[in-house]
Order: sequence, then structure tokens, then C-alpha cells
Amino acid sequence: MAELHPMAVHLPIGVVLLYPWFELAGLLSRQRSLQFGAIGLLVVGVVASMFASATGEAAYDAAVAVGFEHELLETHEVWSSKMPWALILVLSVRSFVGRERARLASWLGFGLGLALIGLVLMVGYTGGQLTYGHGVGVAP
Repeated sequence: MAELHPMAVHLPIGVVLLYPWFELAGLLSRQRSLQFGAIGLLVVGVVASMFASATGEAAYDAAVAVGFEHELLETHEVWSSKMPWALILVLSVRSFVGRERARLASWLGFGLGLALIGLVLMVGYTGGQLTYGHGVGVAP
């Protein structure tokens, strides 16, 4: 399952990068279809990030099994473990507030989506450092 991790991470990354712009487009155009699309992206992001986390745990175990013990591995694990929870939080806030105040929910979603981008950049950076800087998960 560890070998699936490099493929699994790209869908949640793409979703997180697109999500806030769907919220903003829905706000500016007042098209409900874009707002529903944003919520759909969050749902896909939650599921995809859970799969990426599961494959990441397997990749972590594989790295430790071959003797790679580096602070960066722990840093990546700490940041990446926050991603599914952050997406669940944004989806929950977006859904709860959206029942009463759709525009406020979209603005909150947009702002939280920008914060998600910061998180995904940190996770991606540390993952890239592990792969390209240290060769973790790369066949010899």
C-alpha cells in the first residue's frame, strides 16, 4: 500500500487548491451550482485525504523499516495527519452555517479554503523534501 502514496496524494492536493476558488466564483456569480460544486469538492477531498493518509501511514512504516529515521519524516507525518481533520472541519462549518446563512458560509469556506492551501503547501513541501531530498520511497 505504501507504493500507492505518491499517486494518492495528488487528488486531495488538487481539491484543496481548487476549492476556495469555487467558493469565490459562487459568491461573485451567485450561482448555486458553483457553491454546490465547492461542497462536492470538500466531500471528495475528505475521502481522498483519508486514503492518502492511510497510504502515507504505510509509506511511513516502510521508510522506518528500511532504517530511515529523520526529523523530517516526523514533521511530514504531523502536518499531513491534520489534512483530513482540517477538511472535515471546513466541510462541517460550511454545512452547519450554510443552513441558515449561505453567503456567510461561502465567505467562511473561502477563508478557510485559503488556510487549507497553506496546510497543503506545508505537507507537499515536506513530502517533496523526503522524496527528492532524501530519496524516501524511491527505488534504488
